[in-house]
Amino acid sequence: MLAGVVALAVVGRVLAPGVLDAPVVVGSHAGRHRHPDGGGVGGAVVEVVGAATAPLTDPAAGCPEPAPGAAPVQGRAAERAVASDPPTGWTRRALTLAVTVVVPESERHMRIVQWGSAAVAASSLLLLSACGSDDAAAPGSSASASSSTDGVSVVASTNVYGDIVSAIAGDDVEVTSIISDPSADPHSYEADTRTQLAVSDADLIIANGGGYDDFVGTLVDASGSSAPVIDVVELSGREAEAEAAGEELNEHMWYDFETVLTLSDEIVSSLSEIDPDNADDYEANGADFAEAVQGLIDSEAEQQPSTSGAGVAITEPVPGYLLDALGAENRTPEEFSEAIEEGGDIAPAVLQETLDLFTSGQVKALVYNEQTTGPETEQVLSAAEAAGVAVVPVTETLPDGEDYVSWMQNNLDAVSAALSA
Repeated sequence: MLAGVVALAVVGRVLAPGVLDAPVVVGSHAGRHRHPDGGGVGGAVVEVVGAATAPLTDPAAGCPEPAPGAAPVQGRAAERAVASDPPTGWTRRALTLAVTVVVPESERHMRIVQWGSAAVAASSLLLLSACGSDDAAAPGSSASASSSTDGVSVVASTNVYGDIVSAIAGDDVEVTSIISDPSADPHSYEADTRTQLAVSDADLIIANGGGYDDFVGTLVDASGSSAPVIDVVELSGREAEAEAAGEELNEHMWYDFETVLTLSDEIVSSLSEIDPDNADDYEANGADFAEAVQGLIDSEAEQQPSTSGAGVAITEPVPGYLLDALGAENRTPEEFSEAIEEGGDIAPAVLQETLDLFTSGQVKALVYNEQTTGPETEQVLSAAEAAGVAVVPVTETLPDGEDYVSWMQNNLDAVSAALSA
């Protein structure tokens, strides 16, 4: 018994006349096709919209007309070449197909399926052709974007970096933040089809690096993008410092204001090279942003006399650079914060040592990542509150209604107040 029709988007590559490098279809006509292994999508039947599978002709000859009755197709991002050495006289291009899948009732809640280069996203019907010229937007995507037309496009791994780019780039640059949902974990994030297309169409890509957002590298490799990638960890030099000190890298670079200053300069330089006509605007906006970040650095220095040496506990090293700048002493057992960040088990003795920090008066504040909670962090939070220790929540992504500078100023004020009380 059929439960209904589900709309999907399938990304493949045109290899030759009428041949798509995706296991759902071979041919240039609309029709029903099954996966070559006979199973289809969990046994489902895949029906391909005709216009989306029209063969490419010689590039000089133009594009074929859509099949009669086919839905409109569009998509500038689908035009980007994704591989070299196509057959003579043919163009190898990224191609997104609009398909419908009729699924058995027992499989109506099927999860996302990936077959090699064919990424199937069970979210929305994205109609793109290899010959389109307009942008297409997929509702329901985890990525967020500020809209633009055909100007400069920047993709950032999180909305923290997206906001920084927007402050420097202004309204005429399209900025897509892959992760903007506070519940999304960058360490385990898996991108959808729309995000893949945004990366393939980007002129500049910004990643945190240091293992925090490895999905960016995966997306860049899969899309064949040649856009420059700013790796903030590499830019900071913090990894080499950590290795020299025999310490683990704290990859949460946006809490390191000196690194954000360096990043600001790099963004200005990159955008000015990509779009020299607007270089003066990027320079002016970058100077304003840098001045605001310098204000954060100055505020840290002003607060340090009253916060230096104060004991602090953390659940994860997210605010580590801010605490270091204030001269606070992190007294949390390293095994505890590492286990929380990595999702590992916490030995009872380590948990008890952490709880004792509050009952023994060793710390003035608990600074905890409110985006990552569990039984152990809840127990630590309860212990701190019971002991009258100040509790300061922090986050990894930018909260709604905030910009980077105001968000960090609020974090700085809250932590400083707790440590100096």
